[in-house]
Amino acid sequence: MKTRIREFRKERRWTLQDLAQQVGTTAQTVQRLETENMTVSTDWLERFGEAFNIDPVQLLISPERSNPPILGDIGPDGRLEPAPSGNVKPLSVDPGALVRDAVCVRLGCDCGDFSEGTLLVCERQSGRNIQNAVGIDALAAFSDGDIVFGRVITGEAGRFTIVPLRQLAGIWYDRELEWVAPPKLALNIL
Repeated sequence: MKTRIREFRKERRWTLQDLAQQVGTTAQTVQRLETENMTVSTDWLERFGEAFNIDPVQLLISPERSNPPILGDIGPDGRLEPAPSGNVKPLSVDPGALVRDAVCVRLGCDCGDFSEGTLLVCERQSGRNIQNAVGIDALAAFSDGDIVFGRVITGEAGRFTIVPLRQLAGIWYDRELEWVAPPKLALNIL
Protein backbone atom coordinates (compact mmCIF):
# COMPACT_ATOMS: atom_id res chain seq x y z
CA MET A 1 0.00 0.00 0.00
CA LYS A 2 1.40 3.36 -1.03
CA THR A 3 1.69 5.90 1.77
CA ARG A 4 3.12 9.35 2.37
CA ILE A 5 5.35 8.28 5.29
CA ARG A 6 8.56 9.28 3.48
CA GLU A 7 7.04 12.61 2.41
CA PHE A 8 6.13 13.52 6.01
CA ARG A 9 9.52 12.30 7.31
CA LYS A 10 11.45 14.38 4.75
CA GLU A 11 9.22 17.41 5.42
CA ARG A 12 10.37 17.27 9.06
CA ARG A 13 13.98 16.60 8.04
CA TRP A 14 14.02 13.39 10.09
CA THR A 15 16.34 10.50 9.32
CA LEU A 16 15.02 6.95 9.17
CA GLN A 17 16.51 6.49 12.66
CA ASP A 18 14.75 9.61 13.99
CA LEU A 19 11.38 8.31 12.83
CA ALA A 20 12.16 4.79 14.03
CA GLN A 21 12.72 6.11 17.54
CA GLN A 22 9.42 8.02 17.40
CA VAL A 23 7.41 4.90 16.51
CA GLY A 24 9.43 2.35 18.50
CA THR A 25 10.98 0.30 15.72
CA THR A 26 14.16 0.06 13.63
CA ALA A 27 15.30 2.26 10.75
CA GLN A 28 15.18 -0.82 8.49
CA THR A 29 11.50 -1.39 9.30
CA VAL A 30 10.66 2.26 8.59
CA GLN A 31 12.47 1.97 5.24
CA ARG A 32 10.53 -1.20 4.36
CA LEU A 33 7.25 0.52 5.22
CA GLU A 34 8.16 3.60 3.16
CA THR A 35 9.13 1.56 0.10
CA GLU A 36 6.11 -0.78 0.27
CA ASN A 37 8.32 -3.81 0.99
CA MET A 38 6.25 -4.40 4.13
CA THR A 39 2.50 -4.19 4.69
CA VAL A 40 1.37 -1.00 6.41
CA SER A 41 -1.30 -2.02 8.93
CA THR A 42 -3.71 0.32 10.65
CA ASP A 43 -1.55 -0.03 13.77
CA TRP A 44 1.44 1.31 11.83
CA LEU A 45 -0.63 4.14 10.37
CA GLU A 46 -1.74 5.14 13.89
CA ARG A 47 1.83 5.05 15.18
CA PHE A 48 3.13 7.18 12.31
CA GLY A 49 0.16 9.55 12.62
CA GLU A 50 0.97 10.05 16.29
CA ALA A 51 4.67 10.62 15.54
CA PHE A 52 3.85 13.22 12.86
CA ASN A 53 0.97 14.66 14.94
CA ILE A 54 -1.49 14.18 12.07
CA ASP A 55 -4.63 12.18 11.40
CA PRO A 56 -3.40 8.77 10.13
CA VAL A 57 -5.73 9.14 7.14
CA GLN A 58 -3.46 11.92 5.85
CA LEU A 59 -0.77 9.30 5.30
CA LEU A 60 -3.02 7.79 2.62
CA ILE A 61 -4.17 10.89 0.73
CA SER A 62 -2.84 11.28 -2.80
CA PRO A 63 -3.63 14.66 -4.34
CA GLU A 64 -2.98 13.56 -7.95
CA ARG A 65 -5.70 10.88 -8.09
CA SER A 66 -9.46 11.23 -8.28
CA ASN A 67 -11.46 10.42 -5.20
CA PRO A 68 -14.31 8.06 -6.10
CA PRO A 69 -17.54 8.65 -4.18
CA ILE A 70 -19.20 6.09 -1.95
CA LEU A 71 -21.73 4.30 -4.22
CA GLY A 72 -24.20 3.63 -1.42
CA ASP A 73 -24.98 1.15 1.35
CA ILE A 74 -25.10 -2.63 1.31
CA GLY A 75 -28.45 -3.56 2.86
CA PRO A 76 -29.48 -6.61 4.90
CA ASP A 77 -30.30 -8.55 1.73
CA GLY A 78 -26.77 -8.00 0.36
CA ARG A 79 -27.91 -5.55 -2.34
CA LEU A 80 -26.41 -2.14 -2.96
CA GLU A 81 -28.85 0.62 -2.08
CA PRO A 82 -27.49 3.52 -4.15
CA ALA A 83 -26.91 6.73 -2.27
CA PRO A 84 -29.31 9.49 -3.34
CA SER A 85 -27.71 12.08 -5.59
CA GLY A 86 -26.21 14.82 -3.43
CA ASN A 87 -25.81 12.52 -0.40
CA VAL A 88 -22.62 10.97 -1.72
CA LYS A 89 -19.64 12.67 -0.13
CA PRO A 90 -16.06 12.12 -1.25
CA LEU A 91 -13.78 10.53 1.28
CA SER A 92 -11.03 12.34 3.14
CA VAL A 93 -8.78 9.49 2.06
CA ASP A 94 -8.32 8.83 -1.65
CA PRO A 95 -9.01 5.13 -2.32
CA GLY A 96 -7.53 5.61 -5.78
CA ALA A 97 -4.15 6.11 -4.13
CA LEU A 98 -4.50 2.80 -2.32
CA VAL A 99 -6.51 0.57 -4.60
CA ARG A 100 -6.46 0.46 -8.38
CA ASP A 101 -9.91 0.96 -9.94
CA ALA A 102 -11.47 1.56 -6.51
CA VAL A 103 -15.15 1.05 -5.81
CA CYS A 104 -16.41 2.13 -2.35
CA VAL A 105 -19.52 1.03 -0.44
CA ARG A 106 -20.69 1.41 3.14
CA LEU A 107 -22.16 -1.53 5.04
CA GLY A 108 -25.65 -0.77 6.33
CA CYS A 109 -25.52 -3.88 8.53
CA ASP A 110 -23.04 -6.49 9.77
CA CYS A 111 -21.88 -8.64 6.83
CA GLY A 112 -19.65 -11.64 7.53
CA ASP A 113 -16.47 -10.39 9.18
CA PHE A 114 -17.35 -6.72 8.56
CA SER A 115 -19.32 -4.51 10.97
CA GLU A 116 -22.15 -2.12 10.19
CA GLY A 117 -20.83 1.29 9.16
CA THR A 118 -17.59 -0.08 7.71
CA LEU A 119 -16.50 1.50 4.45
CA LEU A 120 -15.19 -1.11 2.04
CA VAL A 121 -12.69 0.01 -0.57
CA CYS A 122 -12.77 -2.71 -3.22
CA GLU A 123 -10.71 -3.33 -6.36
CA ARG A 124 -12.85 -3.79 -9.46
CA GLN A 125 -11.87 -6.66 -11.77
CA SER A 126 -13.54 -7.69 -15.01
CA GLY A 127 -13.21 -10.17 -17.86
CA ARG A 128 -11.04 -13.18 -17.12
CA ASN A 129 -10.00 -11.66 -13.77
CA ILE A 130 -13.49 -12.29 -12.37
CA GLN A 131 -12.40 -15.89 -11.82
CA ASN A 132 -9.86 -14.61 -9.23
CA ALA A 133 -12.76 -13.73 -6.89
CA VAL A 134 -14.17 -17.27 -6.72
CA GLY A 135 -14.31 -18.41 -3.10
CA ILE A 136 -13.99 -14.96 -1.56
CA ASP A 137 -16.35 -12.19 -0.46
CA ALA A 138 -16.71 -9.42 -3.03
CA LEU A 139 -19.01 -6.88 -4.60
CA ALA A 140 -20.52 -8.39 -7.74
CA ALA A 141 -22.08 -6.34 -10.53
CA PHE A 142 -24.62 -8.28 -12.57
CA SER A 143 -25.08 -7.55 -16.26
CA ASP A 144 -28.55 -6.11 -15.47
CA GLY A 145 -26.94 -3.36 -13.34
CA ASP A 146 -27.65 -4.72 -9.84
CA ILE A 147 -24.70 -4.79 -7.41
CA VAL A 148 -24.56 -7.19 -4.45
CA PHE A 149 -22.06 -8.19 -1.76
CA GLY A 150 -21.43 -11.85 -0.97
CA ARG A 151 -19.33 -14.95 -1.50
CA VAL A 152 -18.55 -15.58 -5.20
CA ILE A 153 -18.98 -19.21 -6.33
CA THR A 154 -18.48 -20.69 -9.79
CA GLY A 155 -21.77 -21.39 -11.52
CA GLU A 156 -22.83 -23.03 -14.77
CA ALA A 157 -21.30 -22.18 -18.17
CA GLY A 158 -19.07 -19.28 -17.07
CA ARG A 159 -21.73 -17.76 -14.86
CA PHE A 160 -21.45 -17.21 -11.12
CA THR A 161 -23.50 -17.72 -7.98
CA ILE A 162 -23.33 -15.13 -5.20
CA VAL A 163 -24.15 -16.25 -1.65
CA PRO A 164 -25.02 -13.33 0.68
CA LEU A 165 -23.22 -13.11 4.00
CA ARG A 166 -26.44 -12.90 6.02
CA GLN A 167 -28.52 -16.03 6.61
CA LEU A 168 -31.94 -14.72 5.67
CA ALA A 169 -30.94 -13.15 2.36
CA GLY A 170 -31.56 -14.91 -0.96
CA ILE A 171 -28.91 -16.50 -3.18
CA TRP A 172 -28.28 -15.23 -6.72
CA TYR A 173 -27.80 -18.34 -8.88
CA ASP A 174 -25.87 -18.60 -12.17
CA ARG A 175 -25.69 -14.90 -13.00
CA GLU A 176 -23.58 -13.18 -15.63
CA LEU A 177 -21.17 -10.70 -14.05
CA GLU A 178 -19.87 -7.42 -15.48
CA TRP A 179 -17.24 -7.13 -12.75
CA VAL A 180 -16.36 -8.18 -9.22
CA ALA A 181 -14.57 -6.13 -6.57
CA PRO A 182 -12.94 -7.87 -3.60
CA PRO A 183 -12.40 -5.64 -0.54
CA LYS A 184 -8.84 -4.39 -0.24
CA LEU A 185 -9.35 -2.01 2.66
CA ALA A 186 -11.98 -1.71 5.40
CA LEU A 187 -12.29 1.67 7.11
CA ASN A 188 -14.40 2.41 10.17
CA ILE A 189 -15.82 5.85 9.49
CA LEU A 190 -18.07 7.57 12.00
